[in-house]
Amino acid sequence: MAPPATLFLSTSRSGEGVFELKEFFGINPERGKKYYKQIAVGSQANGAQVKIPFLLLRGEQDGPVLWINGAVHGAELNGSVAAWELFRETDPKALKGTLAITPIANALGFQRRDKISDLDYQDMDTSFPGKPDGTFTERIADTIYREVKVNADCLLSFHTMGPFWTAIPYTVSKDVPGADAEVTAKSHKLALAYGTEVNCFLDLANASGELPGVTRGALDITCILDGIPAFMAEKNISAAEMRRQGEKKWLVRYCLRRWRSQGMRRRRRFRRNFQGFSKNPVLRNG
Repeated sequence: MAPPATLFLSTSRSGEGVFELKEFFGINPERGKKYYKQIAVGSQANGAQVKIPFLLLRGEQDGPVLWINGAVHGAELNGSVAAWELFRETDPKALKGTLAITPIANALGFQRRDKISDLDYQDMDTSFPGKPDGTFTERIADTIYREVKVNADCLLSFHTMGPFWTAIPYTVSKDVPGADAEVTAKSHKLALAYGTEVNCFLDLANASGELPGVTRGALDITCILDGIPAFMAEKNISAAEMRRQGEKKWLVRYCLRRWRSQGMRRRRRFRRNFQGFSKNPVLRNG
């Protein structure tokens, strides 16, 4: 794979362009280095410890922190694979800023290739910011989100239709009631910069059918309410099709090439029903 173009966002979360040295799960990263760590998130009744992987890459130049989360639903594997490959293939010399990656958030669901954990049957993506003394799923959500809230300047939440289904890849960025308008605008801009043909803007004030009616607890929604621009990327292709088409490289290519301020170009907006997917650049529920 060819060396990636310089990957960066132009400002920190504060918009001031000032980037402070941060600590991630006890790691104080040095410039130009990669780190891998297993994060303990709890233990099962038989005493077996449950851990999630954490990947960290600090570029040689200071810049914003992009946090990528994968497998918040344990059966949604594609984003997790792409995140691992992005970490492996990104050259710190080409990075202005830091990549922080939790590629397998829902460790127990992932183990069973199931959307949810069989310990509490709770959807992790309705559980953020989590609870330190809550259910197992809520405790994992709390462990992850405490670090996200302190460190992330923006966040990408990877989702997938599941291991057996194929659909058009698309992004979802959300208008969240009560969120700062500038954070919402940045979230939409990041989603468009990602580069898929289909981009959905969802107004949660009218989203009565969202999961259904769930407008709190998702990782991207929680981030936006806390001032962190965020969006979802749905990487909808089956595992077999991903192997056949080389989809893994396609996902990585988008991550590497689209997150740069020069590539954030404006696109026309089309008002279409959120449920009616087509190959228009942008879909907005209305």
